Amino acid sequence: MSTAATLSIAVRLALVAALKADTDFEQSDVSYQFNEVPAPDRDASIWTRSSRFSQESAGMRAGRHHRDETGRFELVIAALRVDAIDVTAAAASEVAGNLAAWISDRKNDELGVPGLQTLVIDGDGSVLEIKADQGRTLCEITLPIRFTARLT
Repeated sequence: MSTAATLSIAVRLALVAALKADTDFEQSDVSYQFNEVPAPDRDASIWTRSSRFSQESAGMRAGRHHRDETGRFELVIAALRVDAIDVTAAAASEVAGNLAAWISDRKNDELGVPGLQTLVIDGDGSVLEIKADQGRTLCEITLPIRFTARLT
């Protein structure tokens, strides 16, 4: 259990650290927040954004009151290529599929965040495809992540 106001930051930091340490994602730039447009020679850029959370009341009462949290954030995968949009989209989709499998194959305690109970891909995602200048194309896939935790 944690005494933090929210586990949203700790969960995102732990997920980023775990992905950076995994050799399956060594060809991707993984960061806590958006740093820069993905380099064409990398598989993709991966970052987190748009964190939201809700908590049960932490009011005083007789006996121990557990404070539970449900949080959501987005995990973004962006690929940039000098190629047709379908090739760029396929590259982004492959990395997104690998991320989905990675999350499905892990137990909640593997991230090392005390109090974390679940971490799942859940909700409406999105795909954004853009044809840029100089023959470049960009595909951004957003995976909605939901977590539950016990704070106290």
